[in-house]
Amino acid sequence: MTCWKSRSTSGSSYSFFAAIGIATVAILIRCCFRVAELSGGFRGSLANDQVSFMILEGAMVVIAVSCLTVAHLGLVMGPVWQAAAFRFRAKKFTSFNEG
Repeated sequence: MTCWKSRSTSGSSYSFFAAIGIATVAILIRCCFRVAELSGGFRGSLANDQVSFMILEGAMVVIAVSCLTVAHLGLVMGPVWQAAAFRFRAKKFTSFNEG
């Protein structure tokens, strides 16, 4: 099994941390846009500009999600991620009584 410290300087870990940084900046830009947008109220010029809304709202979320999907932590951790055996859902046990 590969140790986390030995993989921490690999290229995949740099890509993961770069993706975290890009996603953080994208969400920060989105949050700043939302504050500026609503500072003028719902009838403000920025709140009613659809082009800036689509670029600074939707595109920033798409950038953040894409970065975190492409550079998933499981790719960085490799076998350590698989050894953890994460389960997202518990298996359902059903029993049928025949009577």
